[in-house]
Amino acid sequence: MPDEIVRQRVADIANAYIRNNANSGISWGTNAYPSGSLAGWFRGDTNGRGEALSAGSFAAGEPSASQAAAVLRNFVNIFTEIRTTRIVIYYLDYRYGTTVQYDGTAVAHTVYGVGDVGANVGLPGLTGGAELDLNNLNASCNNLLNNYWANARNTTLTLTNTICHTSCHDNCHCARGRR
Repeated sequence: MPDEIVRQRVADIANAYIRNNANSGISWGTNAYPSGSLAGWFRGDTNGRGEALSAGSFAAGEPSASQAAAVLRNFVNIFTEIRTTRIVIYYLDYRYGTTVQYDGTAVAHTVYGVGDVGANVGLPGLTGGAELDLNNLNASCNNLLNNYWANARNTTLTLTNTICHTSCHDNCHCARGRR
């Protein structure tokens, strides 16, 4: 099989296992989030990360097992910002104190990644000197995806914001005596 076809096949498998699963089920992003949330909490929209592996993601020639391992470890890490997120919006009223206006949990495309989830994941058969084998590649992508789920997607990030009872520009305290 020509090298470019092998590289593209490796990319296709990684995209199907890792990218497509990581990008699934996102409820909150720059295009949709609960009222009172801060836009700066979100990196991208609910479609997820647009990055994808291609044949060009690998060095020219036949991809080695160790090269595939390095590319896959780096690839899974770009999705760590897609994770389960709890958003709590508090409402502050000078008469009634602080109350919860919103408290919900969903998958969000945040700016808060969890770091290197690709490191130290067992990648069977993807070691230096080994010949690239598609069965090992499938198992390795599955291991990377499972580690992403365990250490990023299924760890809950909690974000909070407190909003005032009125806009600072239309504050009832500032308007007293000006009627």
